[in-house]
Formats: sequence, structure tokens, C-alpha cells
Amino acid sequence: MLVAVMLHPPRFGARVASVDSAAAKAVAGVSDVVEISRGVAVVADSYYSALKGRDALAVTWDESDAETRGSEQMFTDYRTAVDSGQGAPARDDGDANAAIEGAATSISARCAGKTCRSAGSANRTT
Repeated sequence: MLVAVMLHPPRFGARVASVDSAAAKAVAGVSDVVEISRGVAVVADSYYSALKGRDALAVTWDESDAETRGSEQMFTDYRTAVDSGQGAPARDDGDANAAIEGAATSISARCAGKTCRSAGSANRTT
């Protein structure tokens, strides 16, 4: 059985400019290093060997088309788009606004990442 471990670019949209795989291929158990559209894969006979091979890669990334915003700026931009009506709905079933207006109680919350996991997340208002 073979195992592959990926090295992803440091930014969304970045691509591999060049790969020096000599040190990775020298790791015991590594059988191949493959450049793919979303990074570089190291193939080996064990997870540990693939991980060590990935860590030995020397990759230069082309970030000319990469995302330059940080997480906070992206979340701010998403919130602005939603608040201005520019957001794209994932679903459009029924009349959510009418249901909310007619509800005895409504709860509004904004969450991102780990805070979305529980009903007790921050930013709750009634």
C-alpha cells in the first residue's frame, strides 16, 4: 500500500513555480514526488515516510494570482456582501422572511468557524 501526503500552497490561488524534490526522494520509503494542480504530493510506503518527504521538499510558489486578503478581511467582505444583498443563497425554499416575522421568538446569530458548532455560540440576540 502506498500513502500520499500533500504540500498545499500557502495562499489560495497560488501555484507551483518550481520543485526541488531531490531531498524528498532521498527519504527512505519515498517512491515519487508528483506536482498536481493544487500543490505537490509525496508518495511513500508509509505515512511517516511521506510526511518526512513532504517536509524535505523545496518548493517555490507563484503567488501572482493568489488571494491576498487575510481571514478577518475575507469575513468582513462576506458580511458586507450578505448585508447588502449581494450574497448568493445556498437554498431558496419557502419564505424565510415571512416565517421569521411570524415567529413568536426569533434568534439571530452570526458565527464563523468553530463558533458555528454549537447552539450556544456567541453573538446571540433575541
